[in-house]
Amino acid sequence: MPIRKDGMIYGKRPKNKQEHDHFLFGTQTVPMSRHHLVSWGIVKRSWNRLIREGEWEILCAWIRLIFGRVQNSKWVECNCLEPMREKRFVDRDSLLKTLCWGHWNIVPGPQKRFDDPGEKFDFFHHPKELRERSIQLAALQYYLFEREDKLDLDREKIITLLESIPAKRKPIPFNEKNWEPVLQKSAGLYIVRWRKKRKHLSRLRSG
Repeated sequence: MPIRKDGMIYGKRPKNKQEHDHFLFGTQTVPMSRHHLVSWGIVKRSWNRLIREGEWEILCAWIRLIFGRVQNSKWVECNCLEPMREKRFVDRDSLLKTLCWGHWNIVPGPQKRFDDPGEKFDFFHHPKELRERSIQLAALQYYLFEREDKLDLDREKIITLLESIPAKRKPIPFNEKNWEPVLQKSAGLYIVRWRKKRKHLSRLRSG
């Protein structure tokens, strides 16, 4: 299994079952994907560091966030943390899929992006809901996810951040108005890719 009995994650990320969704742009069918605000590679490395260093309080707050806080700390301790410490954890409740594809860190959008940030933080300036989420997770990335190789973690700050981020029990809805098409030249031909909207009026642009 991608999560070992001690809670460490290895192997490829789990598949995204919603990868084949699409929306219509005029008469064109545009394939959709789900994009990470904090990249999966950074999430995975940070998770493994917390397991390796026994940062169970931080992990408890993080697990509660990704599950939309429908489970209390006692449930997390009995069903996740204690089994991990005793190396008998079995991922029956799809912890890995929720960590990777859960609502807490995902934005739906066009699959072929012009502005894919790779492992950099994928900040959205609008609409308001996405901007607020971006601000919250950017702060978490600074205090936790970007400190993979540093010895000290500000535990109190990180736990406070994790507990203050609103839980997402429903996905952020896709809105075509948050994106704009860009014409990109490739092998002498122009293809349409997409990027996060920079202005209020959407226009087809050359990239």
